[in-house]
Amino acid sequence: MVEQVRLPDLEVIRRYSIAVRREHAPVEEVLEALRADVAAIEAEIGGRRAARPASRTAARSKGRSRR
Repeated sequence: MVEQVRLPDLEVIRRYSIAVRREHAPVEEVLEALRADVAAIEAEIGGRRAARPASRTAARSKGRSRR
């Protein structure tokens, strides 16, 4: 299972990378790009989360909190 996001594919990086050479952007425009990225990431992992058994996920969470 892939647990990584390819950063160059993110809308916010495409719009506002250093190559753009802009220091400021309208807040609504930035939020729109961020929301698009969140939606794309959630769509990618959505099916994977639903396929995981709840007990397995809970066991992982408990194991991590003990460390």
